[in-house]
Formats: sequence, C-alpha cells, structure tokens
Amino acid sequence: MNLSPLKLKLWTTTVLSFLIGASPALAESINLTEFNGNQAVVVGEGFTSTAARSFQVNIEVNGSFIADINTANGAFSYTTPSGTVKNGDVLGVKVLNWTGSGGHYVRQFNLRSSSPPPKPDFSMTDSQLREYANQQSRTVANRVVNTFGKLERWKYNFVVGYWMGISGYPVYPGTSEYRDGSTYGTGEGRSRGFSDGSSIGNSAAMTSGSTAARDRFYAIVNTNQEPDLSVPHAQRPAFNGLSVPATSCEATKTEVGSLDSQLESELRMLSWSDGSLVVSYGSYSNLYDLRLSSIYESSSNSYSYSFVDSWSRSDYAWSEWLNNHLGGGYDANNYNKLSASQQATFRSYFSQIYDSVIDEKYTRVRTSVEPLALARGQWYGLTIARKKNFDQGCLDGFNRIYGNASIQGFNSGFTQAVFSSSFRSSANGYMNNPVLLFDGVKIVDENRNGVFELGEAVGIFVAKEANVGRVDARSIPISLVGQGLDRMASSASVSVPRSSSREVNQIAPGLARVRMDVIADQSNAVQVYIGKSLVANLTYAVSWKSAIQALATARASDSSTATLKNFVLKNISDEYTKAEAAENDLYSFKSPQRSKLRDLVSFYATLKPVEREVIRSMGPTLVAMQETHSKNYWKTGKLRKNFKALASQIQ
Repeated sequence: MNLSPLKLKLWTTTVLSFLIGASPALAESINLTEFNGNQAVVVGEGFTSTAARSFQVNIEVNGSFIADINTANGAFSYTTPSGTVKNGDVLGVKVLNWTGSGGHYVRQFNLRSSSPPPKPDFSMTDSQLREYANQQSRTVANRVVNTFGKLERWKYNFVVGYWMGISGYPVYPGTSEYRDGSTYGTGEGRSRGFSDGSSIGNSAAMTSGSTAARDRFYAIVNTNQEPDLSVPHAQRPAFNGLSVPATSCEATKTEVGSLDSQLESELRMLSWSDGSLVVSYGSYSNLYDLRLSSIYESSSNSYSYSFVDSWSRSDYAWSEWLNNHLGGGYDANNYNKLSASQQATFRSYFSQIYDSVIDEKYTRVRTSVEPLALARGQWYGLTIARKKNFDQGCLDGFNRIYGNASIQGFNSGFTQAVFSSSFRSSANGYMNNPVLLFDGVKIVDENRNGVFELGEAVGIFVAKEANVGRVDARSIPISLVGQGLDRMASSASVSVPRSSSREVNQIAPGLARVRMDVIADQSNAVQVYIGKSLVANLTYAVSWKSAIQALATARASDSSTATLKNFVLKNISDEYTKAEAAENDLYSFKSPQRSKLRDLVSFYATLKPVEREVIRSMGPTLVAMQETHSKNYWKTGKLRKNFKALASQIQ
C-alpha cells in the first residue's frame, strides 16, 4: 500500500482508534487537521442520530463543488486531491440534513500555510522530454482527428462529388436545359431591349428639347432681342443599340442561394460521436461551415482544405491537452512536476511534433471515401450544371435579340411630341424666372494666402455673372455648403438684369467657416447656391503641414492649442483605423507610402527645442491610442509595433 504522508497519518489514526475500541458518543464537529499548501485533510465526528446513521457530506472549494462522501459510524475524513486547494482558498464542508430536511451542518476553513513545502525535485533528460512530448502530442492528434475527422471527410467528399456532378454534365447547346434557356432569353431580350431602348429614347428627346430652349435664350443675352418661342423640328440622334446587361440571365445564382439554405439544413442533421464527445451543428457550427456559393465561385475543380486553424493547430492542441476538453485521458502528472524551464521545453517539443503529424493524419482521414457525401455532392453539382446550361442558352438568346430590340425601342421613344413638350416647359421656365450663371468661380480663404486653416472663414470669387432668364434677379442670396463647413450668417447676394451678362471679378466673403474636425489633405466637396439653384461645385482641403506648423508654434496657453491637438489626434486616428481595415502597413519605416504620423515625426525632428513642447506632450496619447482599436493585432502586429515606435520618437 502506497500512501501520501497526509493519507498515511490519517490512516494510522483511524486504525489505532479501531484497535483501542469505540469512543464514547461525541458532539458533532468538523476539523481541519492538515494543510500543506497543496492538499488539505478534514475530519468529522459525532454525526449519528436515531433517525439515520449515515449522512452525505459535500466538499466545496471557494463555493464550487468538488466531491461528496458519506459518514460511517458517525465519522468521516476527506483528503483533497493534489493541487485542488492552495493558499487563500476557502474549503467548505457541509453535512446534509443533519438536523432534519434542509438543516445542514456547515464549516468553512480559510486555508493558510506560511511556507508551503518546496516542489519535489523532478526532472527529465532531453530525450525523455522529447519522448514524453511525442507520446502526448500524438495522442492528442489522434484524438482530434478521430473526433472531428469524420466531419472533414464528409465535407471533402461532398466537394469532390460536387465537381463530379459538374464535370459529368457540361454546358452544351444540345441539352434540353440549354434549349429552354435560349427560348426564354430570346423572349426576355426582345422585351427588355425594346423597353430599355424606349426609355433612353424618351430621355434623349426630353434633353434635346430643353437644350434647344436653352440655346434660344442664350442667343439673346445682351442683345435686347426677344426669344424665338416657336418649336423647332426634333433631330433624332444616331443610336447604335445597348450592350447586354450583366445580370440578364441569373438562374444559376438564384439556385445557388436556394441550395445554400438546403445544404445548411442537411448539415444540421449530421452529427458524429466517438463515445465521449458528440460533434453536432449546434455545438460546432463554425466547423460545419460549407457554402455551396463558395464552391461555385471557385475557378477550378479543386477543394482548398479549410479546417478552422484554431481547432487543429498546436495552440488548440496544447489547450486541449492541458484542460482535457475532449476527455482524452492524457497524462500531465509528470509535466506538473517539472520545473518551469523544462515545462517550456516540453511545450516546444509538443508543438513541433503535433504540427508535423496533424496535417498528414487529417489528409489520410478526410480523403477516404464517404459514399453518402459523394452522392449528395453529385446531386448538388448536377443541379447547378443544369442551371448553367439554362443560363448559357438564355444568354445566347438574349445576345441575339437585345441590341436590335433596343434600337427599335429608342426610335419609338424619341418622338416629336416628347421633344416639343420638353422645349415648351423649359422655355416657360426661362420666360418666368431669373436663371443665374457664374463663371470662373473659386473658393477663397479669409486671409487670401491659399491655405485653408481650422476655423477660417471662406467665401467665393466670381469672374463673370449672367442672367439668361427673362426676369430680373434682385438681391438673391449666395450660400456655400459642403463637407467640413459650418454656414455663417451672410448678407452676400446678387442682382442681375434679365438677358444680360457682365464681368465682375468680385469676392463674396464670410459665407462659411472650416470646422475643427475635418480630415487633413482630403478633398472636400463644396456647392455654391444662388437662392435654391446650384451654380458651381468646388473643392478645398485643409493642409496637414500648415496645421502641424501652427501647432508647433502655439503656446500651451493659447486658446487654439487644444483645438489643434484634437485635429492632429483625430487625423492620425482616422488614418490608423483605415490602415487596420485595409491591413496596410502605413507606419513602416521602409514603407514608400506617406502617413500623417510619419510626417509629424519628420517635422518634429526639424523643430527647435522650445517649439517641441506642445507636440511632445501628445506622445503618450499617440502610444495609448492604438489600444482603443479592436483590430490592432492583425497579421504579425507590424502596424501596431511601427505605430508605437514612431510615436515614441516624439517623446
């Protein structure tokens, strides 16, 4: 009999008590008799009553149940397994229903050991460590493959069957599906071609009519003549027909979407068990991920093995081994005795060996034949192949008729009646309203240095203005709206007599102000309105360099300093977020791409010591900023590391 020191002491006490004879009846009690920092022993006595001679005893650690035992002759003892308890834990002992139903006897012990015994000196040679790792890693590999390999085999065979179904029914004009598609496509091409052409013809007639009216009113500007309101004869433009729309025939795409749902339903019905773990869709839906749309969109008869890496690579295997998730019965006893350095060596060997065998084991399992999966894959493949035949026939029929039908539709839609109606409507608008036009319009900044700064007022410069309408324009307000601008109260307006134009070369200032949250060096769209009419589309950009220069020369007490800091931080944060989303390494020292942070660092290096203070104070914020982003660990983390390295240069 081999007993630990704690169990040996308890066994000796129990045997001596038995040899001496039964003790007198004792009051109930529970005592902690031993704790060495790793194990604890509790002993209970006096739990005998006239109602019952045996009671269940629950053992808990920090409120979590770990075991139950029963009293014998009113007494019990229990030794916790090695490693179950440690310093600072609370060991709870509960004798159930001692004083009647629900009347439990409870004791709790706060475990304390001032000097836990040292870990036993246990080590392995390098060859022993490697052999131990070899046994355990291969056991896990076999376990993972046996548990999940059946699912992978089904998926692999399904895809193989799918391509068999596709290749067994190639696209060919002689199939019934192709002929059905051709008939359908011809009818659709004729109908849609005529309809699409007619719509374009109608639109062209309206545009021609309004253009003819505009030309009549433009012709009399500054002439004191009256406009000619007689309707001209419409000249139909040449039209060569429309190209076939890309979405003309999509029966296959529609079918794939429907079959994706059907395939998911089938996968939900499949489950595998090895006796201790059931692999089912409800528990492992990520492993069941198999989309017909993904197979259909692949370019060739191939199947890329797509087992989820987190479930098959060595990181998962290591966690599986340590925590025994699959109930594999692995042996970690020796590992727990090893020193930290030998544990690290063992893990290294474990990962190397596991990675070297898992792919080969999976390939062998998943490529073995699964007849049912092959058959289901063939059915899906054949269904898609038939739809492909239909779509090809549809597209060929569509192509034959669509272009000519669109020409017929255009000629039918471009009519004198539509042209005349559009001409009269446009001419009526010119006769009864001022129609203002600006030429040579530019956006200008308040101090006229050509640099748009945060908070700066902006306006417009106008070289020439005209009113081609037959009504005088009197004090019509000018407004400027767009990205990154706040409108300002302005009395700027324009007055132009009817049918006249003139050179003005004037500035309308203070129409809007640049906001403090714009993105630097980004083209911002701006619109100029005269009353409610849009007369010009413009753009402007706030210079990143000028903002950094302003920040560098600002004093901490300046009211603009906080605004400039926020502007810099927002711009760098915006660029950082975009780089994460695109997985672009914009901050690499070797990257040819420009970045706002790199420009800031470069500019900082040219500053005098007294000018560096404000920018230097932002360094810690820039370093901390990366932690607010959820994707700052993509790939090898180069983006995050380079960001931090660059930011550290301005501290």
